[in-house]
Amino acid sequence: MKKLLLILSLFVAHLSKAQTIQVIESELSKAFAEIKVCAIQDRDYMLLKNANHQFEKLLLDYTSKNLETINAEFKSLRDSGLIILTSEDGNFRIYNWNPLISVGCIEYRTIFQCRANEQVFSKTFMVSLLTDQIDSDDSYTTVQQISSRDKIFYLAFSESGCNSSHFSSLGQQVKAFSIENGHLNDTVKLFKTKKEVVNHLWGSVIKVQGVYKKYERNKSMIVTDYKFEYDEVNKIVTIPFVKNYRFTNRKIRYRFTGTFFEEF
Repeated sequence: MKKLLLILSLFVAHLSKAQTIQVIESELSKAFAEIKVCAIQDRDYMLLKNANHQFEKLLLDYTSKNLETINAEFKSLRDSGLIILTSEDGNFRIYNWNPLISVGCIEYRTIFQCRANEQVFSKTFMVSLLTDQIDSDDSYTTVQQISSRDKIFYLAFSESGCNSSHFSSLGQQVKAFSIENGHLNDTVKLFKTKKEVVNHLWGSVIKVQGVYKKYERNKSMIVTDYKFEYDEVNKIVTIPFVKNYRFTNRKIRYRFTGTFFEEF
């Protein structure tokens, strides 16, 4: 009888959690959909700004209080355009979306979530959308996980782009994170260059309209060659060398030595 009661209680608890996630996803989906309504139908900058703020606030609240959110699939949100990247161990997650505010330069918004000691924490490192000065973020593409002794690091790869009538730019970045003392550390210095130890590696190129065509004929300048790469087997980060905001044939490689990714 006791065993049956235990099974029933576990089933009820599981059902309750599932229902909670459904409610959370439903509310988030409604708030996220409002962003597109404001951008496409209303075309009102202040309404759009406020819609992004409301979604950001709601997502931040749920992901910092509900443990189940870090494992939730959130399929409807993904299908609507929310980027969700989760680390291999399930303890680090990135929520990333286009606020549809800018046309030429796409400025993404990001919320980072981590799990430690059966609790979840989340934060955004960007300036609030309600302020006049909006600090944007990149579009995150992948999360890699690497272990070193008793510590785990996460590598978040992202890209950015900007287009105008005069020029366009492309940027890529790899940034390191770790979970320390139950909180996310976004300043951990993991990359050792020839000059210093840094938290992230970044590079960008600029194409000037009307002038870029002559660069395009040089195969070392083709946009598709500009790609940050990660070799999971050998634990090597490879980035293109950019000089004077132009592509070159040279590649810079950083191998993980157990403490840092060191240039070699």
